[in-house]
Amino acid sequence: MQCRHNLCYKLMGLLLGARGEIVMSKLIRAVREFWFNNEAGPFMLDDYPVARAGIHKYGGPAREFDACPVCQKAEWISRLEQRPLFVGHKCPTAADCKVQCERQGDDMWSPFHQDFWFAFKCDSRLNAPRGIFVLPRARYGFLYERFMRRHCDGWFNAMRRGFAQACQLEVVESGQNVQWSDYDFLFMQNMGALTPRFEHPHIPIIMCASDFWGDTTKSQAVLDWLEPKVLLSPVAIAWRQNYVLSGITDCRLYPSATSRFFTRPNLSVDKQLDLLVVGKLAGSMYPQRKVLEAQARTLPSRYKIEYSHEHGEGRNVHVGPVSFPGRSGVMRYLNAWSAYFGSARYVVFGSGNMNPRPVFMKHYEALGSGAVPILPDAPELEELGLRPMEHYIPLAEVFQKNERLMHFLDNYERYKVVAENAVAWHQQTVDHLLFDGLEDAVRDVTDFRYPKRLI
Repeated sequence: MQCRHNLCYKLMGLLLGARGEIVMSKLIRAVREFWFNNEAGPFMLDDYPVARAGIHKYGGPAREFDACPVCQKAEWISRLEQRPLFVGHKCPTAADCKVQCERQGDDMWSPFHQDFWFAFKCDSRLNAPRGIFVLPRARYGFLYERFMRRHCDGWFNAMRRGFAQACQLEVVESGQNVQWSDYDFLFMQNMGALTPRFEHPHIPIIMCASDFWGDTTKSQAVLDWLEPKVLLSPVAIAWRQNYVLSGITDCRLYPSATSRFFTRPNLSVDKQLDLLVVGKLAGSMYPQRKVLEAQARTLPSRYKIEYSHEHGEGRNVHVGPVSFPGRSGVMRYLNAWSAYFGSARYVVFGSGNMNPRPVFMKHYEALGSGAVPILPDAPELEELGLRPMEHYIPLAEVFQKNERLMHFLDNYERYKVVAENAVAWHQQTVDHLLFDGLEDAVRDVTDFRYPKRLI
């Protein structure tokens, strides 16, 4: 089922990158002043008090309802309250607003429970950093589309929320003809050969980088050309190890993780599955997963085991409910995917043949789910403060060792404390890494000229 608001967000993406003034409702302007100027107390929406923590969690008024104050207020309050509070009236957006309000409180539509587009416009009068994000339409993970629409993509949902905490932001498809003096910093993705070329800006740069395998020369050329002040990566150790970084570049861990907002930890002893085996099998990058899959299928039939190998990239293009019928079974994203992990006593997956081995999004998903995570090793695990047999069971303990795997499966009561420790770590750590980490990077490159966002 596709979202009826795709067109709205395509148009919004075009507007965000346009030069000149953008039409903005009186309410949006007032919320921006309240939020970015760190005004204390609640924001008064007529007689309804909106706490800063509510804006941080659920976002601000929806830009798509700028033309109707009744729609804009009803949808925002419905989102903040997580229950449908549509006010009947007639206007061109009333039907869409009613649908949006009815999705609030329904876990099937969780991507529509947040909206941070109110932050996406720069105004020099506000006491917050002004950033520009150069994000071209290129067939490199469909990054522009993922950022501009409500896909079931946990990382980009978290990035939009992180930007709203860190700064004001404008998004453009090209770095050509940009008046760099209007901004405090440039944010961009290292896309290798697909990275757009433009005149080197005179403002500091935050660069995001992920995939590090394959031909590194093009990505290295981007690093040499732009010399970012901060390089954010979910696999920071790999970028430090495999690339030559400028003396001014600080490479930091920025996880490819889903926030707590979309995580549904289940620490109940009433589990539906003994073991859930996950991870993409197709292609040549994951030979360990294929061996693990074959191994699990030789376990005795007394164990309740399920296999799920079709998650992956589908979340990056799906706009709609988080659970729906797929070609070979139920597809689950975001909170539905987290709940599926948590329905098992143990969850396991193998790594890829990259060097060094990365921390995947699945690492974070498993750690937050309430299942006992059986995780492939990766150097970032230690940097994250995760300890084997305390927060996770190392895959090496059970890989091609079914007697050892059966030992864990038969002694869940003994090892469920590992799941409890993992969930506690996830709740204390992941949102801090995602949101405070991005804000810290922005504050660093802007020389701490602006205050931290008051939450």
